[in-house]
Amino acid sequence: MGGGGAIYLGVLTTLFHLPAATAATISLITAIPSLLLRAYAYYCQGEVNFKIGNKMLIAALPAVIIGSLLAL
Repeated sequence: MGGGGAIYLGVLTTLFHLPAATAATISLITAIPSLLLRAYAYYCQGEVNFKIGNKMLIAALPAVIIGSLLAL
């Protein structure tokens, strides 16, 4: 399943003449409310597997820390 992120970024950069970094930031910020609502709906339906999610979080944490340090 794909979203409209590529189209949205294209519109922000082409029609509104925003820099790519700004357009990407706006795209992420505007997606947050719908992502949070959908995550809450999945939680209410009992579709969230915290055991697997915690494993993925622990596995990703070192890369997040290293990437953050490299971005400085």
